[in-house]
Amino acid sequence: MNSKNPEIFYRTLLPTMVGDFYSQLDECITSLHVIAQELDSDLFKLVVFHDPVSEDENLKRNNYTGKLLEKAFTGKCPTFILACQVPIPPFAVSMEAAFVKRGSCQTVFRRQGDQPYVILEQQGFRELWASGLTGKNSAKSYEQSAVGAFDAVHALLEAEQMNFNHIVRQWNYIGGIIHDHVINRTHTINYQIFNEIRHRYYSQFRTVKGFPAATGIGNKFEDVYIEICAIQHVEQEIKTYPIENPDQVNPYQYDQQVLEGSPILAQQVKHPPEFERAKLVVLPGQIRLFISGTASIIGQETIGIGDIEKQTLTTISNVEKLADYNHVRKSYPKLPQGSFEYGLIRVYVKEMKDLKKTMSICRQKFRNIPISFVMTDVCRDDLLVEIEGELLFHPAG
Repeated sequence: MNSKNPEIFYRTLLPTMVGDFYSQLDECITSLHVIAQELDSDLFKLVVFHDPVSEDENLKRNNYTGKLLEKAFTGKCPTFILACQVPIPPFAVSMEAAFVKRGSCQTVFRRQGDQPYVILEQQGFRELWASGLTGKNSAKSYEQSAVGAFDAVHALLEAEQMNFNHIVRQWNYIGGIIHDHVINRTHTINYQIFNEIRHRYYSQFRTVKGFPAATGIGNKFEDVYIEICAIQHVEQEIKTYPIENPDQVNPYQYDQQVLEGSPILAQQVKHPPEFERAKLVVLPGQIRLFISGTASIIGQETIGIGDIEKQTLTTISNVEKLADYNHVRKSYPKLPQGSFEYGLIRVYVKEMKDLKKTMSICRQKFRNIPISFVMTDVCRDDLLVEIEGELLFHPAG
């Protein structure tokens, strides 16, 4: 990998010991410290998957995790989020960790309030990674919760002299994503409320064509957390290219009938989810491909309703189409000879009964790749699985 850009790699962890959340968390963070030392790298981003019984317990665990990371990585606390998504049984914790090779870039650890974030900088590029961005817990409505999360994103970007144009990858942890409500006699879905707020902020603060790669996924409690990767060149715009799937309608072009619920927030139409199927990011000496949360959708319709095997295979096929070298080259003809290699795969499974089958299929397809499996709701009630990934391009020779 070219040293002009951050050398990033991923690891997924499960505890080796029986125990509760806290003992398993302690063991995994100790392991992360060992990995960082052995590989001469800094841990800069961490996702902890867990299943707290209440929002108070989630907050308690979040505070404990922050203190533990500060102690283990003094002065270099990674950005992190505790995602309320169920790990593989019988574990109370699973982790997904991102490391950067020391010396491959300048790594700066900072904070926005209580939440740590990280800047990777080299050759005029600044790469911001921030997790767990959310509003205050006092939000009285789902709309306020989504607004609070986007306000936190906006404030952090402004603090770093960046803006929404610089976001290339976004994760949206949407509490109760498919829960519906009746507000002023209107049938509403949390995911649609989130999409309306996202549209509001993108319309106001995003001026470039297209959207980031993104995942909109369920979280246990009814609030919103956002994670972002934003990249900025100090002198010019970075080169990014949307990668479409020819077998799928772009999500931001979905018809009204595909979007669940009624128009909300005093609007006449429902705004679709604004993200690209995948995003190619071209930097000097490095090319990365972010694949958004991908499901068993052909055109704009769910395929394999009630059939976990068919949905998993269809989803993997969609991911592989987005990662295909010849297909990507159609969007970026200057792509040199070479290949894309997966650095990380994350799999979301809706039902516990489908976990074993999904794991078997995915592990066969994605051999020797760091992969996370968690259970949570997906953005449509009839979708049983969702897969996302990150790939790095390796030139031939």
